[in-house]
Amino acid sequence: MFGEPGKEGASGALVDSDGSKPGTEGTIVYFSCENVSEQLEHAEKEGGEVLLPKTDIGESGFFAQIIDTEGNRIGLISQK
Repeated sequence: MFGEPGKEGASGALVDSDGSKPGTEGTIVYFSCENVSEQLEHAEKEGGEVLLPKTDIGESGFFAQIIDTEGNRIGLISQK
């Protein structure tokens, strides 16, 4: 399912296609999580790379950026 009309949140899908190539120079998609530090540890353990370490952004919480195992730059954001 791709989401429910009238409900909060975003929906989406992961799609693999012959014309798509991983990259670090395009749009950064940010995923919310419980704790940025825990996700950074998990990413490194699984072969990802931390690009930007956990950074305090005041009342908005914390964010970081990683390169996943396929070569995509991904953002993480949390209150912890």
